[in-house]
Amino acid sequence: MKTIPVHRERSNTAVNRTPKCCAFGFPSLALRCRLLPRYAKTCLTAISYSNSKSSSLVRLGMQYRYTTVFRLIFGGLALASTHCATADVIDRAVPFVQRGGSTSTSVVSPADISFFDAYDTASVQITGGEVSWLTMHDSSTASISGGELSWIQLRDSSSVRITGVEDMGWLVLSGTASRAEIVASNVQYSGGHLSGYWGSGRSFNFWVVENAVLPSNTLPSNVLISSVPEPSTAILFLCGIALFTTRKINFRG
Repeated sequence: MKTIPVHRERSNTAVNRTPKCCAFGFPSLALRCRLLPRYAKTCLTAISYSNSKSSSLVRLGMQYRYTTVFRLIFGGLALASTHCATADVIDRAVPFVQRGGSTSTSVVSPADISFFDAYDTASVQITGGEVSWLTMHDSSTASISGGELSWIQLRDSSSVRITGVEDMGWLVLSGTASRAEIVASNVQYSGGHLSGYWGSGRSFNFWVVENAVLPSNTLPSNVLISSVPEPSTAILFLCGIALFTTRKINFRG
């Protein structure tokens, strides 16, 4: 007679190193993808056991595994587009990136991303690397201070703040509630082209439009231009503070 091995629970001192999601007790999206083949095999095994005359202990174990499988699959479908509040850094070549929920993602050199889509309230910080297509949805936000970007599209109520890039092609504002802030000096807009100088002194020239097919000579109303103090002005300001502090010290002395 074949003996069926009985599963024994580990002691309470064992450390559970399995990362779990913060919502509803479901595993994270990446973990669900890794565990899905394993649970699929378990499901097939459970079916074969249930069709045979097994002991009540085996049936109880199969029932627990059935519940886990259903929880994994259906819970994964329900939370496929929802992520926990996590932060990650991308510094390599990735063809497609999708972030949602309240995630925070940093893109640094030498990252090379073909398509990046942000949803919900996700935030993206780009300080280096290359991003070909950056599309912002819902209320997602982006902060860009470096790197090379070919296309940025703002939808819904998304927003972006750009303080400097090495190279950029297009900024398209498809949503009327979207917002873009450009921090630069000597900014000019003509025929859909925005030109000027970043705070680092690097010049730029890229498209900023609401309609990529029919550019306008008027800067979109949801684009805010924030000026950068010129180096000479900043130096004079610092010298004035130093002179005022010196006179105040001498007066007290």
